[in-house]
Amino acid sequence: EKTMYDQSNIFDITLPDFKIDKPIRLIELFAGIGSQAMALRDLETNFEHYRAVEFDRFAIKSYNAIHGTNFRTSDITKLSGRNLERIYILRGLGYWPYVMIYDKQHTKQTDTVRKIQRWVNARAVFETVRRFEDYQKKEGGRI
Repeated sequence: EKTMYDQSNIFDITLPDFKIDKPIRLIELFAGIGSQAMALRDLETNFEHYRAVEFDRFAIKSYNAIHGTNFRTSDITKLSGRNLERIYILRGLGYWPYVMIYDKQHTKQTDTVRKIQRWVNARAVFETVRRFEDYQKKEGGRI
């Protein structure tokens, strides 16, 4: 029960209570042993392990043992068309993806993953050139 000394919050008055009806689909990039999953578990949040991206075989083995999953090692630098679609989905949901390349020194400037990184991380370009395919067409990927 509130007393006159309790603080009011403008959001309690102006916004309705927010409720998540479906399980959260957790995608952990650089998953390690799954600290995001642990946090959601500790908060008693309804979620599902959708994808864990981790290149270290010992870390992913630990992740699977801790969370009862069966993910394989994967390398985030090997972006495929499917992962490019995830970038489009994140942008469509109002998020600003940020691409980091593990082991960047072993990639070339001309590698697709480097072009994706330049396109996504250059905010003005990412907003004006909506599709990666269009970005590649303009001056060989440089705007």
